[in-house]
Amino acid sequence: MASSCNILNLPVEVLALIFKELSSIKDKLNLAYAHPILGKAFAFEAGDTYKKIDFEERPIREWSQILVLCGSSVSRISKRTVSQTVVVTKLASKYCPNLEEFFIPVRRNFWNHISPLLLTLQNLNWVGFTNDFQMVNLVDTLLKLPKLNNLQVLGFCRGDLERLKELVNLEELTILNKNEDPIDIYKICSPMKKLNELEVKFGFIRIPEEIGGDQLWPKLDLLRIGYGMFYTQLPYLPSLKFLTIDNTAAHMKLNNIFGTTVTKYAETLESLRFCSETLRDIDLQEAATISKLRALKRLECQLEDNFYIDHYITNLNQLEELSLQNSSQITNCGILILMHRCKKLRKLDVFGCRLINNDLIMPAVAILCINGVQPDNPVVLTVDRNFGSVHKSLCADVLVVQGHSSFAFFDLLSLLS
Repeated sequence: MASSCNILNLPVEVLALIFKELSSIKDKLNLAYAHPILGKAFAFEAGDTYKKIDFEERPIREWSQILVLCGSSVSRISKRTVSQTVVVTKLASKYCPNLEEFFIPVRRNFWNHISPLLLTLQNLNWVGFTNDFQMVNLVDTLLKLPKLNNLQVLGFCRGDLERLKELVNLEELTILNKNEDPIDIYKICSPMKKLNELEVKFGFIRIPEEIGGDQLWPKLDLLRIGYGMFYTQLPYLPSLKFLTIDNTAAHMKLNNIFGTTVTKYAETLESLRFCSETLRDIDLQEAATISKLRALKRLECQLEDNFYIDHYITNLNQLEELSLQNSSQITNCGILILMHRCKKLRKLDVFGCRLINNDLIMPAVAILCINGVQPDNPVVLTVDRNFGSVHKSLCADVLVVQGHSSFAFFDLLSLLS
């Protein structure tokens, strides 16, 4: 008697090969829903394909079918369309028990619908919410997520933001708020002793004199302020390595922002980005302050002319990356001085420096060769189209000249904006 052969008796690993041959997701899903065993084969073949999901990439109906089969493997979900937030949150709650990162728009009119659903996602450690400045009382819900340590909020009103101080276990916090309503960074964030990254778009610093930085944020490694007002000097934060102040008022000077703490930051601060996109040149006092930051490996600022390079920037012996974008009076001579003295420099951005051109190449290559720059670790020079053409053979493999690629402000929330 002949034995019968049923395709469903084949190992899941073999059945998965069938799905591998299908190019259309619709065909794959139709086959997967033909039998539970085929559904398991679909999930096996998918592997980590759906570990991180952007709901904008497919219709909701397809995602719902995929999540039924693969939801347990999903660790990240993002959605930008506010009209579908409730549906997406329901799907996540029902099918994604291991979800760790969730990025959605929220509104007051449906917050009470999604709040209980969010509480079923007890593995969430990273949450991003966008709002339209309506009060939604999000903190009561967030307090009930035991693993939450990374929060990003965009478009929330002051009432919601001021309650963030209750989230004392946060390790990373990003706040994108309105420019006409800057937040008191100390008032909101001072209870968060575990913070290692803090980004605020519009905020001010006013810290009581008796509070030391080691008491305030002892673990803070990165601080970024989009537009900052400094009514007291920045306290010394012993773990701070990366400081960005994208913009501030003209009378807010870097030397006053650091104040007496500059001598301590001289030994520990590794990256400084100060008003590098605002067409604001640093003045002599600010340059003198920067020159004291001996541990700096990365610097972004604008300089008035070569004098600042010669007398201040070249004191930074540890400098590896330097951006001088739009420093309109810097010339080839200044760049050659920089390359000669800053021997560790490997990335230099002179985009928008209109007086720098391709006459720089040959003397720069000569200096780099004398400094011992090797082809496996060349200097990368970023320029604009006015720099002129450069033949690769002139660079002797110690210099790479490339065009500029822009980046989005607050990249971490780019998919939410």
